[in-house]
Amino acid sequence: MDKLSIAVVGAGKLGRLIIHRLLTHVDPASIHLCRKDPNRLGELAQEFPGCRVHTNAQAAVDRSGVAILAVKPPDLGPLAAMLGFNGQAVLSLITGKSFGTLISTLGTTNLVRASTSILLETGSAQTTWMAHPQVETHSLSVCLRIMKEWGELTEAQTEHDLAVTIVSSGALPGILATDLLDYVYALQALGEQNAEQKTLRTLKVLCEQCLEKNCSLESKVSQVKTPGGITIAATDVLEQANHQTTIAEALQASLSRVYELDG
Repeated sequence: MDKLSIAVVGAGKLGRLIIHRLLTHVDPASIHLCRKDPNRLGELAQEFPGCRVHTNAQAAVDRSGVAILAVKPPDLGPLAAMLGFNGQAVLSLITGKSFGTLISTLGTTNLVRASTSILLETGSAQTTWMAHPQVETHSLSVCLRIMKEWGELTEAQTEHDLAVTIVSSGALPGILATDLLDYVYALQALGEQNAEQKTLRTLKVLCEQCLEKNCSLESKVSQVKTPGGITIAATDVLEQANHQTTIAEALQASLSRVYELDG
């Protein structure tokens, strides 16, 4: 990305992944970083050599054309109190913070909201974005250029669509990993020595078959649920335990938290 200066505000898990991805195609000298704790600036300089490290967010933003906000939702207020924008594009990945909240706290409408996942580090994330109606055309173009490097892009039509995507893209990898880990523990209890590797390989094959053959998970389930067989013996137990209802309640709880974070 020629002549594009980018400030990344937030050096947590997501912020670091974004920086790592930027470094695959952006000159380090064009990336401006900062930390809430000035005593830990040396860590950033050591982890991301060549990037410009600043003692505060304003200094980083002032030297950039686009500011990527990757802070935790509770940190938006304190950040906004010490931060001003002068035409910079703002790409917000702050979970749950609506355009209304961002405008009232940041004082700009030159905004793009996005939801992505940890897969952005390898360029394989599914990122959903939405631009504020008053965003500048050039600013939107710059934000899209950045996000295209993260993987596949989808434009959300409403902020509710974006909230749902925050769950399906942002939270789902962790939710699925948690569920899979329960299967691993159960297999280990049965005596399976390579439970984790077998579970991951099975999942990989299942996903590849569905994606490559363009078949649905429902059709795959129908293929393996032989009456009187070992698979249906297990799925019957899951159905009796209302497993599907539990999953639905878990995802609804995640979506509710997205809206709570806008408070």
